[in-house]
Amino acid sequence: MDKSEKKSREQRNEFWDFTIKSDLVLVVEHSELHVHRDVLCCHSPVFKVMLESDFKEKRMEKIPLPGKTVQQVLEMLNFIYPFGHEVNDSTDVFNLLDLSREYQIEKLKEQCEAYLKRKPATLELLITAQEYRLDSLKERCLRFLSSRALSSVQENPKFDLLSEENKIRVMQDQLQNLQLYCKKVWRIASAADPRYIPMILPTCNHRPKGCNNPHYFCNNCKASVLRNFVRNESWRMGLDTKLP
Repeated sequence: MDKSEKKSREQRNEFWDFTIKSDLVLVVEHSELHVHRDVLCCHSPVFKVMLESDFKEKRMEKIPLPGKTVQQVLEMLNFIYPFGHEVNDSTDVFNLLDLSREYQIEKLKEQCEAYLKRKPATLELLITAQEYRLDSLKERCLRFLSSRALSSVQENPKFDLLSEENKIRVMQDQLQNLQLYCKKVWRIASAADPRYIPMILPTCNHRPKGCNNPHYFCNNCKASVLRNFVRNESWRMGLDTKLP
């Protein structure tokens, strides 16, 4: 390999030299990428069927990949070959997800999902998860959306792109959160369980003389605790600003 070829590889950020002769050639945009049948078959059931079953590709030395660009295929190959890349901010994740779905490359799909899980959960990310069947990412996004105000989720212009299953899941989780919220409010208001009164001090300062109840709270302090709880929980559940 001469210096110009080496520089070109470095510019494309390749770890593997796909110009070295091998047992199979992928033809992309009139360029030839030299690859190995065993590597492709190991990572892709689609290539495995294509190259090992009774298809014409089994006997071909050169296989064209129409509709693909050299950059797209090179990126895919650099992720499945030994000592390959890791998904980062400069990676075209959606290109890799498209190729992982087309060629059923689970390793590629898992790497993309692991990268996306490090990003903040959003409704847009949930749409990506449902499109490419990224189950772990989908659960993370659903948990996040379930903690937000339902109105703010529904007002998102992409809300209608969610599947009916995911819409129902968000609403069911929202209902469970609201039920828990109401249960906590009732317990604080009635002091049915002192553990649900989030006071800094173990008691209020207004316990009457002769009262032996260690969890005594006067009505004024109880009302103050309830107001603080409703204000903070409502903000946490998705309101833009805290209640007055």
